[in-house]
Parts: sequence; C-alpha cells; structure tokens
Amino acid sequence: MNNSNQRRPTKRGHFLKKHRVTAHTQRVLTPGMVGALASFHAGYQRHVAVLGQLDTSNPDTPTLKKFYVFTKLALEYTYKVNLCDWQRRLPTEVKRAFTMLGISGTPGASIFTFRLGHEVAEKALSASEGPAAHLAALIKRKLGIKDIAFILEYPSSTSDENHQLHLHGIACIPEGLTEDDIRVVLAPKPKEEVKGYRQRFGNKAIDLQPITTPGAWMSYISKEYLITQRKLGSAPDYASHGASRAGKELYEELVSWIKSERAREAPQELAGETNATTCDHPPVSEPCPSKPSQRQD
Repeated sequence: MNNSNQRRPTKRGHFLKKHRVTAHTQRVLTPGMVGALASFHAGYQRHVAVLGQLDTSNPDTPTLKKFYVFTKLALEYTYKVNLCDWQRRLPTEVKRAFTMLGISGTPGASIFTFRLGHEVAEKALSASEGPAAHLAALIKRKLGIKDIAFILEYPSSTSDENHQLHLHGIACIPEGLTEDDIRVVLAPKPKEEVKGYRQRFGNKAIDLQPITTPGAWMSYISKEYLITQRKLGSAPDYASHGASRAGKELYEELVSWIKSERAREAPQELAGETNATTCDHPPVSEPCPSKPSQRQD
C-alpha cells in the first residue's frame, strides 16, 4: 500500500541540484563593507597608475604579480553581493557611506568636528526644517563652505557647561577660512549674555584635520546615528550636492570595475561547474578555490 505522505521521486531525485546565484541567495551591501571595498579599489588604481611604466613582457616582475591582488580581494569580498542601482535600490546608509568617502577624495577636503554654542544648538533644535538642514544653511551662508557632508551627534549625557549637540564630517574648507572664523559663527566664546562654548583641555570647539583614514572616520562618525535620529525625530545627516555626486561617482566606478572583472571570470566559472561539483565559490585564480572566510560587516 502506498503511503500518501511519501515523497514521489522525480527525475532529479529528492535533493535539488547545485544552482547558480539568484536574487534570493544574494547578500546586501552594507556600510561596514564600504570602507574595505574603497580600499581595494584605491589599491587597484595605484597599481594601474604604475603599470604603464613596467615591462609587462616579464612575467616575474613583482609588481605584476601583485597587480591582481586587489581585484581578487574585491571579487571574493563581493561574492553574492548585489551591486544594485544607486538611485533606486541602494540602501540610504550605504549611499551615506559612499558620500563620505567620495567627498574625502575631493582636493582640499578635511575632516572636522564642530561643537556648538548653546544659542546656536538650541536654535537648530527648534528649527522647523530640522537641525541638520538649519546648520547646513548656516554654514553655507555665514562661512561659505559649499562642499560638505556631516552627521549630527546628540549624546544622552548632560553637561551644565556645554551643549551636547555637535557635528562630525568632511568638508572642503575655503582658502583663508580659519578655525577661529568658524568658531565665531558656531561656538562663540562665553561672555556676558552669551553662553557659547567653553573649551576645556583638548576638547576643542572647532577642530580641522587632514584626511588620513577616511574609512575609519566614516565608521566613527556614524556610531551614534540611530540614537541621535531617535532623539531628534529627524535624519541627523546632511550632504551637499557636490558631496552626493562624488559618492555616486565613486560607487559607479567601483561597480563598473567589479562587474567587468566578474564578466572576465564568468567563462572560467562555467567551465569549472562540470568538473568541480563541490566547489561553491566562483574561481578567482584556481579552478576551485576554498571558500573565503566570513568577514564581520
């Protein structure tokens, strides 16, 4: 007697055959991945810049051997990652990360921390357009800073001396504009009838620094994003058109590079599928490489 619950065998058997990557098996690009990808892309570009100076006919040239390292890392790191369209499908937080990295590559860009006097902070918090938009308009109008991207931080800790609202970001500072000039507008020194911002020890009111590790800075200034968003009731970030454009261009250049390399690797992958049924990672330099270690995003 046949059991109605028994699964009827098919020509393919009970177990599905190994299938190619679909949208359901793809991973989503995250802000934690952006800095690493940008580093791989920068390393690739550095090698491209010097490649023309080498004798490419010599297969033992050390630089030629290293040339493909960053491409290999990028391909492994983005395995099953959906590199979607910037405008319609890329997550907002990923756009924000690329925007920070994009503007960091603009000539004359610096990282900054702007602390605020009580009067400036309270006016921003009560602005109908939201504190981020209010401060962006003030910075543009009073300081002439046009290309800028920043994130507000509003910690829960309290201070009887200084206001807690401040902003971190990256901006192209106009020539001749000093930290003292910025402080007069955003964090004036305390005086009669002005609480301003009282500077203590190394906790400067206005701090401008050269960019050395943009990926690390981007991660640092995003650490309190969700907490600040909940506290303000609005998005705590702002990016000028120039900064957003730089981020979009960086992303599209990186995607074009990775997709072109994926296409170049595709024939090898197809050829290896019939001979390497246990391999679950597309080949990079070997017919069946081991699966890359999982990274923390």
